[in-house]
Amino acid sequence: MYRALLVSIAAFAVLPSVMGQPGAQCHTPVLTPRHYLDMERFSGEWFMIQYAPFLSELVTEPAFTCLKQIYNTTDDPQMLELSNRFIRLNGSLGGGDTPAFIADPAIPALWHVEENGLNFTIMVLGTDYDNWAYLYGCSIFSGVRIELNILHSRQRTLDPVHRDFVSSLMVGMGFPPQNVIPIDQTGCTNFADEVPEQASVFGELANLDLLQIASE
Repeated sequence: MYRALLVSIAAFAVLPSVMGQPGAQCHTPVLTPRHYLDMERFSGEWFMIQYAPFLSELVTEPAFTCLKQIYNTTDDPQMLELSNRFIRLNGSLGGGDTPAFIADPAIPALWHVEENGLNFTIMVLGTDYDNWAYLYGCSIFSGVRIELNILHSRQRTLDPVHRDFVSSLMVGMGFPPQNVIPIDQTGCTNFADEVPEQASVFGELANLDLLQIASE
C-alpha cells in the first residue's frame, strides 16, 4: 500500500501550483480527474473530514459540523444526484439536494454543479472507493477564483496514513497546509429522514459571505 501511495504522490507532484486570485480562471483544464472512475462504486455516503481554501482570507472556523455528502447515479449517464447534510452550530439541520451534471460521460470524474446561483466545477482527483476520496472544486465569484481541496472518508474518521497521503497531494498542488479546516464529525446523529433548511453547501465551504463583504 505504501508503494502505491508514493507513486500517486509523485504523479500529483507534477501538477501546476494552483492559485486563487482576481481575474484568474479555474485550473480544471490543466488538472487530471481520476481515470476510469466507477460511479457505481463511488456512489453512496461520504463524510467530509477536512477542506482547504486556497485564499487564506477565507480560512475561518466552520459554522457547521457533521457534513456528509451522498452521491447517487441516475438513469441519465450525464446526471448525478448530490445530497448534502450538515448541522449548524445552533443545532439546526442544513443542506439540500442538488443535481450534478457530467458534461462528458467519458470523464465521469468531472462534474458541474449549480447551487443557489453559484456555479462550481467539481473534480474527483483520486479515490480508493472504500476509504478516501480527494476532490477539487472551483468557482468564479465576483471576479475572484475560489478553489477548494476536499477530503472525504467513508467513515466519520480517517486513519493517519490516508490523511497524510491526501495532505501531501494538497501541498503538491500548491495549497498552503495551514489553510486546512477540519470538520467536526463527533457526536453526529442520523438525520437522513429529517428535512433540512435549504442552504448552499459550497457557499458555506467557500465562505461566500466573508468574500462578499471583502469585495464591497
